[in-house]
Amino acid sequence: MAKIESWFTSFMLGAVCGFFPTSLLLLITSNMLDKRVLHDLRFEQANSDPHKEQRQYSPLHQYNQKGEEVAFEMAKKVRILCWVATVPENHKTKAVHIRDTWGKRCNILLFMSSKNDSSLPSIAITTKEGREYLFDKTKAAMEYVYKFYMESIDWVLKADDDTFVVVENLRYILAKHDPSKALYLGCRFKPFATQGFMSGGAGYVISRAALRKFVQEAIPNKDKCLQSGSGAGEDVQMGICLMNVNVAIVDSRDDKGRGRFFPYSPEFHLFPVHSQPYEWYWEYQYYPDHEGLDCCSSTAVSFHYISPHQLRVLDYLVYTLRPHGTSLYYRNSSIVIHI
Repeated sequence: MAKIESWFTSFMLGAVCGFFPTSLLLLITSNMLDKRVLHDLRFEQANSDPHKEQRQYSPLHQYNQKGEEVAFEMAKKVRILCWVATVPENHKTKAVHIRDTWGKRCNILLFMSSKNDSSLPSIAITTKEGREYLFDKTKAAMEYVYKFYMESIDWVLKADDDTFVVVENLRYILAKHDPSKALYLGCRFKPFATQGFMSGGAGYVISRAALRKFVQEAIPNKDKCLQSGSGAGEDVQMGICLMNVNVAIVDSRDDKGRGRFFPYSPEFHLFPVHSQPYEWYWEYQYYPDHEGLDCCSSTAVSFHYISPHQLRVLDYLVYTLRPHGTSLYYRNSSIVIHI
């Protein structure tokens, strides 16, 4: 009987001694796992999204005509991931037109939204929409790009769903720079950040190295980057964060000092308005601004506030219309418009 009691006592002592440390370890591990799951929750859909492969375009297929050899080679050497900020109500009215025009000339095209939509396709990168959440969307989008595409790209272009981009001209500019250096370019404005910031509407570009610094050094640090909300604006916050992690700004103007990234339509910059509500634009300009036909470089990259109809018109004028008798090769192409 004494042996049985001794065995039982030993068994209970061992069970108790083993149970509590094990339970504590499981509790700690579970808590860590919960945090990891919460951190990766916004990427959960993307990991299982059957349309993920459709987001990778081959711009090489766009350059199969005589006279396009340079664009063909540049598309292989300067790899650009374009991500477009959009919202569910704009998927079929705005975003689809970017997909069918300039977006297909990017090496990789992503649409960042709050709803997955296989017709674009789009990624539900956030659950909240509105200007006050734009910077949160940008941070999540950049983390997504960093996680899934870091080794496949050289540059990242962020644009709005009413931005028109001449991707070939962007490659022309970027080919002169090293993506392994932390660089940032676009339409440069001067307030809020010591080195200025780039207009969000005109689209801005960061190098692969700048993306790494933004995700690894800026986003986690509350002293370097706003943790929630958009503050003075998404583009302002982006400029501040990049400045705080020593990302250098590239002057994107051409050799005549003409701009290449524009926050308004071509009409506005060709026929500028200096009265309200546009006075802010002239006050924000970092560089001296040119007006009229000298406003814009012949290798301009982007314009903003472009309607779906205007987007199709610009795409036609840039890629289809050719003056007869010039050295520019012209070709016929079918344009299908769904508005």
